Amino acid sequence: MRHSLNDRLLQMGGHIGFGVRPSMRLKGYATELLRQSLIKAREMNHPRMLILEQKSRDIGSELSSLRLTGNR
Repeated sequence: MRHSLNDRLLQMGGHIGFGVRPSMRLKGYATELLRQSLIKAREMNHPRMLILEQKSRDIGSELSSLRLTGNR
């Protein structure tokens, strides 16, 4: 979790970064990682979190974001 963002991270990173091994994708791990990260962010009083997917066709990342935030 990144507590502050520079210009590059505002465009290409966001506050939360993680990766899931290819053989373990689409099994719910990314959703759980993101869920726990958002809980921790709330505990640390981060009012808003920027979440960006690195790949435009990364369906797993999009699904995780949609499940937990309702936003793309």
